[in-house]
Amino acid sequence: MRKIFRYCLGALFVLIIAVIAAAIWVGFPVTMAGMAAKTVCSGIFVAGRPAEQVIRDDFLPASAILSLVQVRVNQAGKSVQAQVPGFSAREAVWLRARGCVLDGTSGSGNAVSGNAALPAAVSASPPAARATQPWPAGDLAPNPGIAPKLDAVFNRAFAGGQGAGLQNTRGLVVVHKGQLLREQYAPGFDANSRLHGWSMTKTLAAMIVLKQLADQGIALDTPVVDVYPADKRPAWWAQWKADDRSKITVADMLFMRDGLSNTEGYQPWSDVPRLLWGGPDVPAYAAKASAQAPAGTRWRYVSATTNLLTHALLARSGVDGPQWVNAVTQPIGANSMVVETDARGTPVMSSYGWASARDWARLGWLLMNDGMWRVPGSEAGKWEEKRVLPAGTFKQMVAPSLASGYGSSYGMQVWLQGREESQCNAASGVPTDTVSMGGHWGQVVVMVPSRDLIVVRLGWTMRSGLFDRCALVRDVVQAVGG
Repeated sequence: MRKIFRYCLGALFVLIIAVIAAAIWVGFPVTMAGMAAKTVCSGIFVAGRPAEQVIRDDFLPASAILSLVQVRVNQAGKSVQAQVPGFSAREAVWLRARGCVLDGTSGSGNAVSGNAALPAAVSASPPAARATQPWPAGDLAPNPGIAPKLDAVFNRAFAGGQGAGLQNTRGLVVVHKGQLLREQYAPGFDANSRLHGWSMTKTLAAMIVLKQLADQGIALDTPVVDVYPADKRPAWWAQWKADDRSKITVADMLFMRDGLSNTEGYQPWSDVPRLLWGGPDVPAYAAKASAQAPAGTRWRYVSATTNLLTHALLARSGVDGPQWVNAVTQPIGANSMVVETDARGTPVMSSYGWASARDWARLGWLLMNDGMWRVPGSEAGKWEEKRVLPAGTFKQMVAPSLASGYGSSYGMQVWLQGREESQCNAASGVPTDTVSMGGHWGQVVVMVPSRDLIVVRLGWTMRSGLFDRCALVRDVVQAVGG
């Protein structure tokens, strides 16, 4: 009898494992196809790069298993279809200001609603004027010989060249005392190239959210469920309202301490790939998480959190996704910025920001200067300032999420890299007030207020250890001096 029991128990265990494995496998190829379609589409139609280069350098090196995916590019239709043979195909289509949208067509092949009325980019200055004005208001290129002490820093940053398994720096910009001191780009990229910021988009999200909170009089301690207008509550709203998730505030999400069960795994079967490429509604996937810890008590870096917060604030704003983003980017002339949306039209603020290196620098400079922007004055050679973000934004964002532990090195969607608990600290030669936007595979916008310094590095460094952001900051600080 015991043998039969053990046999049945063993068979049940094997069956459970088989069911779980099958579920993972069935979902995995579809997610892989989504990653392929989205990555290739964005590289071609958002960044403007050749298809074969994007597939070779950006997609295939991410994992050997991705060679199973078949990719078809439709240049005329500005779309990319991808499929693992035997499984469902996925398609990403370029929808102008919404970028490349995964599952961006209906079953009939018609683009999802919202494509026809997208706002055009508005320049802070006429293009001709921008070409002759110095940064940040304009795009006048710096004098290449103005900062010879940076030669060694830039040489190290671009050492090894381009390609899979290499450091693969694509753009490097240094801004010192409000001046675009030096910039350099890898072959195939230039000052106008849109470069993927990945999670640097989270910092932009916090800037937009804080501006909206101030403009609309919404308190930081407002529960996120109460931010939604009654007519724009998502399907999962009632479940959240009925349990402990109703206690999660706007501040909890800004500081990454919502207590939800979401995780930040990057394996193909983990949460982040399924969040970004698993289906058409990114916030809905994130909202499936249960309350795991009391809100406000635990810090955990999770991309899902950013998308839940921004979904609520976007619903409250009364505008579409591109207009919501433009509230911060347009006043500073960061006109290359595109934050791609999911198929429902929600900007994926955790991960999908694309902009030129100069425009990423503009965002860093705006934040470091507490939301004040510099524009040409009425007199030649004179500058005036205007407020874009609420006063005190920088101080709010660099407050530690928690008093101790690794969460004390994170603020409102921004890394406090100079703190003792952080990846970089004073012992490494990085100033203690250093803060940064950080993104996957080596994207970074570093702000050092005490040195009036911005450092922007963008690339595609897939192999760990080839890029050291702390060393880059230390070296630039030493090169430019006080």
